[in-house]
Amino acid sequence: MLSGAGGARRVRVRVRPGAAKTRFVSRMSDGSYKIDVGAEPVKGKANKELLRFFSTEFGCDRRSVRLLSGVSGRIKVVLIEAPDRIPAWL
Repeated sequence: MLSGAGGARRVRVRVRPGAAKTRFVSRMSDGSYKIDVGAEPVKGKANKELLRFFSTEFGCDRRSVRLLSGVSGRIKVVLIEAPDRIPAWL
């Protein structure tokens, strides 16, 4: 799922922490995006890596990316404010 207003984008993702590397995997049938995260879900490391990945993919500053929901779950909503680009996988 991708939505947004005023240049902001909201993306629903399903994460798999502890993967070999952080990468886009596929688009799910419910419209969310499956993302492998190359960090363990310990002390927020996987969330931090996910936000770093999104800031790189969208070409924006890390402070422009934040979690709206799903801090402790595998299904998350990520907000990207003022992205410089939209990744091809989106």
